[in-house]
Amino acid sequence: MKHPSTALSITLILLSLHGTAHAGPDACTQTERQVWYCEANGKFYTLCASQDLGANKGYLQYRAYKGATQEFAYPSAPRHPFGLFKLDLLPRGAALRFKNGAYDYEIHEPLAGSTEILVSKNRKTLARLSCSDYMDSLTLTSTQDFFSRIGIYDK
Repeated sequence: MKHPSTALSITLILLSLHGTAHAGPDACTQTERQVWYCEANGKFYTLCASQDLGANKGYLQYRAYKGATQEFAYPSAPRHPFGLFKLDLLPRGAALRFKNGAYDYEIHEPLAGSTEILVSKNRKTLARLSCSDYMDSLTLTSTQDFFSRIGIYDK
């Protein structure tokens, strides 16, 4: 698998949480599974899902780490992703979107090229983080099927 990195500017982070997980290729806990990750600008970004994530139970959480310190989590407390995350297929890739307060986040995974994390406010791009190491998973049929079952992707 290809692994590009994406870093999120700390100045854009409104909520800061400190976790015990170590950032790296799998910063999810032993009771979670890693759905996606990216390294960019010295930071690590990941999507962790509970092992029991299904249509009506479990959680999905986006996290940002600098070293072993968790700097950001969305949602701040783990909860079911329905209504929080949305996967869209693009002509040449996929985008996972979520909104945290006034900020819009988009993980853009093209079929060819590097994955990016975009942060915007009022439709103005504030940060564009290009992943240097990443997991291509949002464009996989298995991920799309999984996201469809949990209600964050409409086929």
